[in-house]
Amino acid sequence: MTRTTAAFAVFAMTFTVVVAASQTPRPQAAPAPPTSTIQGVVVAADTGAPLRLAHVVVIGATGTLKVTSTEADGRFTFVNLPADRYTIGASKPPYIGALAGAKRPARPGSPVVVAAGQLVSDVIVRLPPGAAISGVITNELGQPAVATFVGLRTWQMRGTERVMVNAQAPMSATDERGRYRIAGLPPGDYIVSAMPLLASLQPQKILRAAEVDAALKTDPATITPTPIAPSQSLTVDRYAPSYYPGTPRGEDAVVVTVIAGEDRQNVDFRVERAKSARVEGTVFGADGRPIGGDPRGGAFRLTLRTASSDATFSTLMSATIGPEGRFAFANVMPGTYIASMAMQNGDFLATLVDVNGVDVTGLQLNQRPPIAVRGRLIFDGNGPPPAVGGRLVSIAGAASDAQALAPSVGRTDPAGVFEISRLLPGRYKVGASLSFGASADQLKWSLQSVVVDGRDITDLPLEVGADAAPREIVVTYTDRWQEISGRLQLANGAPATDYAVVVFPADRNHWIYESRRIAIARPGSNGQFTFGGPGPTTLPPGNYLIAAVTDIERGEQFNPAFLAALAQAAIPVVVKPGERKIQDLAVR
Repeated sequence: MTRTTAAFAVFAMTFTVVVAASQTPRPQAAPAPPTSTIQGVVVAADTGAPLRLAHVVVIGATGTLKVTSTEADGRFTFVNLPADRYTIGASKPPYIGALAGAKRPARPGSPVVVAAGQLVSDVIVRLPPGAAISGVITNELGQPAVATFVGLRTWQMRGTERVMVNAQAPMSATDERGRYRIAGLPPGDYIVSAMPLLASLQPQKILRAAEVDAALKTDPATITPTPIAPSQSLTVDRYAPSYYPGTPRGEDAVVVTVIAGEDRQNVDFRVERAKSARVEGTVFGADGRPIGGDPRGGAFRLTLRTASSDATFSTLMSATIGPEGRFAFANVMPGTYIASMAMQNGDFLATLVDVNGVDVTGLQLNQRPPIAVRGRLIFDGNGPPPAVGGRLVSIAGAASDAQALAPSVGRTDPAGVFEISRLLPGRYKVGASLSFGASADQLKWSLQSVVVDGRDITDLPLEVGADAAPREIVVTYTDRWQEISGRLQLANGAPATDYAVVVFPADRNHWIYESRRIAIARPGSNGQFTFGGPGPTTLPPGNYLIAAVTDIERGEQFNPAFLAALAQAAIPVVVKPGERKIQDLAVR
């Protein structure tokens, strides 16, 4: 949750404190600097009508935070503000929350720069009306799909891959008519997905009219149960996630685009049943013999391999290793899975399994030794370095890794040496966080470099293979910080506030999702913008490109295609370690 969102939930309370005057004269304190005032109005973006009782928040760059609400005429006032750079936002359902100066919802606003004693009275926050998507969900018989979960997803670039992730939108469930409606949506592109709530937990059979009539005419005494052999495949037809306009594959989903205030209706589609399958095989130990029973307390688990860790639909199944190393999973729905097991001694087994409704038999998993990496932690800065011993160095699954591997940590010894063991093959991000405990050093030191076997992979994924684990990782932190700042102005010299400034690395290898080298800044009312600064969020040194754009979609700054087009008109900027670079931009 962002600070702006959290601020909307703050209740304003006023306390009056009465202090008795002392009889002893006290020395006169130095006069406090004059305070400032911000005034403005919250209006509906489509009609311009003032909005009463809208929540308004002001957040200063140095930590000032105040909340108020608008009067009947939509106006608000913040008093006793110190000189600072302020971000101002407002919200009022069913409108979409927005920031002052934002050109569209979910876009950065234009910070308001206020001098000591200044009155700023022309702030306008425009709230666009929310959009809505509605429709009817039916089953394969054309009947209403009652109690069906309906959610919205969207495509997002992660590294060089386009993956489907949850949209920032409310969820809904169909009523007795199979109808759903999701409202309060920002404009954008959405993928509508549906999954019956109860049917996803318990396989059910839908009886047609002829089957019901036949069952009613049958004498129960004449029914003889059919025995099922233990080895028989117990497969059933169950509902699987469906995507508009009625496909089980997210890649084939049709995007629904809505604009501000649009009520998109008739987004109807059908949920389908998919045939499950049985997955069975054998687990072999390091000696090549089947592992029987419970292998040293290990648990064998089959998990659905998803494109990202925030998938809407996922599956987690477990099976016990039987005699002679046999295992079996029943009722596995179509999809791509990872069959894996971690043992108490750190050994592991892992393989991919594709299921498409046909039984998978004869699967073999071989025990592999644990994967461990060793490394050193170094503090390299201007000030006195903290102790290198007792630090927790983190290594986590890369954001673009489909396996979404769980993070692991290693504690450094007095010499700064650490070891992280029991890793599975995959792609990892090293140095994502470093534990300083309750210390001011946490806000002072930032990641400087990650060198693996002599190769600098700072901010890049680390490939860990079962047969090719890295020998040494050197993680360096520094208290030196970098910054790029400047002023964005129009051709006539006036500040340009209706633009966003994007900074990104010149090296395309770093054009990856959530890279700390890619950032967006919205110029203030005076045209000033800043990237970097002290602490963990500083901009790493290196070669950068910087450009101004009129607008940018959420997450678009990580799209390599977008950056490639932007690079043609960008200005190169070189930032050295500890350098504060000034780079002004002009819009022509």
